[in-house]
Amino acid sequence: MAARIFALVDVFDALTSVRPYKPALSLEETLSIMEREDDQHFDPKIHAVFRQVAPVLYAQGQSRDHAQWSQELKAMLERYFKMKTAPKGAAEFE
Repeated sequence: MAARIFALVDVFDALTSVRPYKPALSLEETLSIMEREDDQHFDPKIHAVFRQVAPVLYAQGQSRDHAQWSQELKAMLERYFKMKTAPKGAAEFE
């Protein structure tokens, strides 16, 4: 189940984020691309739920800068994994 969810949110993040080789896509473009992959790449039941929360996730992603996301990630690591520091190798994301 976790891998199915991760597959979906990883594609969503890749499409809606700026990359060195492409600009970020709009929510509409992203959902359209993902819709075409519904039965092939994504679990249809998980995708159906994700489509309902995607606009909120997109809005959150557009309203936070890198420092805010970094701070939130550190808080999640501490809360869910009892880690005071990021895992080895995570410094490259700061």
